[in-house]
Amino acid sequence: MEGLAIVASILFAFGIDAWWDGRADRIAEREYLERLLDDSRFDRAENELVVRVSRDVMESSERLIELIEKDSLRSLEAEQLIPLFLRASDYQKPDYSRSTYEELVNSGRIGLIEVPAVRRSLADYDRDIRQVSGVWQDCCGNGNPFHVMRIRTVPANIHTRWAVSCRGRAPEECSMDHSAETMAAILVALRAPDVIGDIRQAMSVQATTRLVVESFLEPAAADLEGALRDALTR
Repeated sequence: MEGLAIVASILFAFGIDAWWDGRADRIAEREYLERLLDDSRFDRAENELVVRVSRDVMESSERLIELIEKDSLRSLEAEQLIPLFLRASDYQKPDYSRSTYEELVNSGRIGLIEVPAVRRSLADYDRDIRQVSGVWQDCCGNGNPFHVMRIRTVPANIHTRWAVSCRGRAPEECSMDHSAETMAAILVALRAPDVIGDIRQAMSVQATTRLVVESFLEPAAADLEGALRDALTR
């Protein structure tokens, strides 16, 4: 009887340890699921920004081309032309949050995620991001001439002020100081012989980025967010 009591005590202790370990794993799993959900929300906000910037690029570029063709650039004031030029020459690609997923993989803790739908969506999403990583390099890695013109023409401090005050907002909501010197530099740059072709190339670059995001990456991000939400409410 004494031997049986000892064996029972040992088994009970093992059972307690296993229960405790399992409970700790489930707590850790939930924390990771919540962090992954935050990351997916961040990624989808990045996708929204790409779409918003793409819309502004297309509308502003068409307006800029029209003004160049009509030789009407000088009819604009600095507070009109500078934001128009910055919108037309803007470019945005998504910068996704990968820290939580990479932590899970690199630490070997990916096994904590037990929900099959979440593990499948995580793997699919990571694969999709890796598959299109070369697209950004192919379309933008060497620097489009119009984007290069923007960097060379507009001082960094004006870029920063514009990004804070104007980016993604309606033109009438844009409020910032403008430089006559920058205005003059833009007028000179926009008289370059190939500038309209450069603008259209930049439009194509942003359109390609938007297409990849809307048709490929955003659906994958939405699927992942849905799987994470379901897992957290189970």
